[in-house]
Amino acid sequence: MNNKSNSISGSIGDHKASNDVCRKLQAELNECCNMIEKAEKRIARNAEYRGIKVFCHKRKNSYQYYLQNPDNKRKYIKKSEYETVQKVLQLGYDEEVLKVLRDKKHILERFLAKYKPDSLETMYTGFSDGRKAMIKTIRPTDEEFIEEWYKGFIVDENSYPKETSYRTDRGENVRSKSEKIIADILYKYRIPYVYEPKFKLNNGKYLFPDFALLDLKARKTIYWEHFGLASDGEYASKAMTKLGLYENEGIFVGRDLFFSVESSETPLNIKVIERKVRSIL
Repeated sequence: MNNKSNSISGSIGDHKASNDVCRKLQAELNECCNMIEKAEKRIARNAEYRGIKVFCHKRKNSYQYYLQNPDNKRKYIKKSEYETVQKVLQLGYDEEVLKVLRDKKHILERFLAKYKPDSLETMYTGFSDGRKAMIKTIRPTDEEFIEEWYKGFIVDENSYPKETSYRTDRGENVRSKSEKIIADILYKYRIPYVYEPKFKLNNGKYLFPDFALLDLKARKTIYWEHFGLASDGEYASKAMTKLGLYENEGIFVGRDLFFSVESSETPLNIKVIERKVRSIL
């Protein structure tokens, strides 16, 4: 595989960043709403102490507290009465916190209501075909990105012989029935993929991942390896070595690399494959 698809992904990483910002801000808004509810409940519990002021004076290594009632009379508070001081101060704190949280909530709601990460693409898709034909977009559309992504791979160069062949719904031949199942699920969910692309390691050698697929939301490449003979000790050892080679390239399982496993005792779990594929949508 050459570096073209990686350079495309890097140059427009703002697409993923924009969506990440929205998700993080929405999560922050949800947390803000939860804290507002919590503060309101605490204020309601201590509402009877509203209007009372607390004065604090430091004396050596301790503090002395005085309460000032609405009639402006101050009263020295003994340690046995510190619970009242705590509730008055807590009420004051919670009321200040509530003001800050409500301001923050208002700002977040206004921003999320107006900010549209896909506004550029939405604007472009509204153009007529004739206008689109004359325009070079400032950022590739999903269709343009997918087209360039496919160009970034070298395929059909794996010299390892195919002892068997299964034809996928998309029309290519793969080595096993399980690989056909995986390919057909990717095709079903319209996830762009290539079969056995050429992947060049930093040491100059090559791997041939079973699949490279495009996470269009993040605009990044994910690799998929299927290990179909997990019960074979030698095969399993080679599989672990292969995973190690990926990690040496900075490609980590669960982030940039998915894998599936089956053995003579444990067949391919199609439901698990479906869940993994849907996680990319």
